[in-house]
Amino acid sequence: MTTHEDSAQSIPLDVAEAFEVIRSTCAYLSRHAGQINNLNVFPVPDGDTGLNLTLTIQGALMSIKAKMQEGSVNAANAGEFLQEFANELLLHSRGCSGVIFALFCKGVAEKLANNDFSNKNILAALENGYKSAWEGTFEPKEGTMLTMMRAFADEFRLRMTSLPELANPEEIIQECLPKLKDVLNKTPEMLPVLKEAGVVDSGAAGFLIILEGLKKSATILPTAQNNLAVSRILSINRALRRNLNGILSSLQSGNRSRLHRHIGIPLEDITNPRLRAGIENILRFQNLRPQAKEKRQIKENIKALDETWDGEIRYRFCTEFVLNTPNSNVTKQQLNSLLARYGDSIIVLGAPAAFKVHVHTNQPEEVFKAVSSFGTIGFSKIDDMKKQHKNFISDDTIKYEKENSVFCIVSGEGFAKIVLSIGADDVYDYGRNKPSVNRLVQEINRLHAKNVIAVADDSDILMSLKYAASLSKSNVRVIECGSMPSIIGMLTHTPRGFDINTTAEMMMKNLDAIGFCKITRIIREAKTEECEPIHKGDFCLIANKKLLAGATSPLPLLDKAIARLGKDSELVTVYRGKSMKNKPLLEESVIAAHKDLTLEEYYGGQFNCDFLVTFE
Repeated sequence: MTTHEDSAQSIPLDVAEAFEVIRSTCAYLSRHAGQINNLNVFPVPDGDTGLNLTLTIQGALMSIKAKMQEGSVNAANAGEFLQEFANELLLHSRGCSGVIFALFCKGVAEKLANNDFSNKNILAALENGYKSAWEGTFEPKEGTMLTMMRAFADEFRLRMTSLPELANPEEIIQECLPKLKDVLNKTPEMLPVLKEAGVVDSGAAGFLIILEGLKKSATILPTAQNNLAVSRILSINRALRRNLNGILSSLQSGNRSRLHRHIGIPLEDITNPRLRAGIENILRFQNLRPQAKEKRQIKENIKALDETWDGEIRYRFCTEFVLNTPNSNVTKQQLNSLLARYGDSIIVLGAPAAFKVHVHTNQPEEVFKAVSSFGTIGFSKIDDMKKQHKNFISDDTIKYEKENSVFCIVSGEGFAKIVLSIGADDVYDYGRNKPSVNRLVQEINRLHAKNVIAVADDSDILMSLKYAASLSKSNVRVIECGSMPSIIGMLTHTPRGFDINTTAEMMMKNLDAIGFCKITRIIREAKTEECEPIHKGDFCLIANKKLLAGATSPLPLLDKAIARLGKDSELVTVYRGKSMKNKPLLEESVIAAHKDLTLEEYYGGQFNCDFLVTFE
């Protein structure tokens, strides 16, 4: 006899439909990423759980889409496609939440690879997903996304057996959601740091939003929507300290409405018990002259607020990398033991001939050095969580909208367009006047990128840029460049698609990829390095900070530059400055005289020289 659960209909998906379901779910998650970020407390309060989950799925989607277009996805059905997609999730996973979610999907996909989407096999897949995530997490904790994964499998089993009329897996999942919301609301009781902060777990909320996205629900999760942002809680905490200290010092305070205006929310929405008690006491004391008993209570309130969770980060850098181990017998256990010496939040994902590793540490370079004895490091990334935390709790916070940005600071509208066309993600054209530290901070924060590679076309900007990097809300890696040709060389000779650290290292190796010189008018009498005079107002040829020649027009100097600096070059490019916007240098006679070279000319718009000439 065939049971009802054995005869449950399979989900009718092909590869294209499976891709579209994932894409739609990711879009839903992206819309609610900010809500998830606002709850981010555990394991560290860096406010990027929603972003990491979104980037994990987006990265896998982009990668597998490219493979589908190339015809390299060997999936005959939805089940096989999900297994390939789960492998991409592992490679593109970001942060604790992204890695744990990828582990869950890996376990689920292993069971669904047979393309059996019956209720019974989906249950087996959910149970295997939870097992994969729990076992793959070093020192797993209850009250996190892991708890939600187990609860999901348990609820699916319960409804599959108790409600046999629900033949469709989607209907069972829909029935599970209300109970899972209850589990989410209980996460603060399972993890003390959540209770102290007065929020539910952000990873658990993110997992539930993903399930909502699978059902293409049009509603936002009430549990995620009504929780106060951690940054808001800490802001209120600071305001209460100021109010209580004010009452204690002056024995009087402002009126009740001032406090309400600062907090801006109903008292019943404050779930953090210490904050709620502090607010109630201020409302009670602010219009009174406290006696000795009340003074003692105010002092106790201040002490309690000082002991409120403040999100201290023990290990600063969220470090992730792929360790390629084709000729090594290293095990997960060995890597876990090694990494435990350097930090916590350790997750090691095993894959054929490679491991994906996540760890929070204060010594990322030492970690890389330690594991290099087992193999070679491929992808790697390092996030400064203290900087992210500072942004997260700031009253002037920014929302990260992308993981990485290659940011160029240049002078000239033409160069601004050029760097964007050859690989820069963002650009700031500062024109004639070099930017201030404050302006650079504003421009970096404007990017809304978690990680930034910043380069400037003038070495005089470097000191300001480094200081701005320390004040900005992004993790900024400044490359000491100092010239426009160096920026062009780095961008044109560095392939994209790598992590931010690998990209930065490759860029630094390409700093001197392009030779160059300047041709510009001289503003005072001078002499060449061979003591030949150059008169004020004439054009001069400058290379390596040396005056090489002078002439009354730029064309003879271009010929000298090609003869002296471009002997082994194949391409010579001229970039016109602002003063020469409508005065091309490469006339037909010049091109004809150098038939063995490719000559090109563009408008750069730079202010510091009339012509910039590069040799490649």
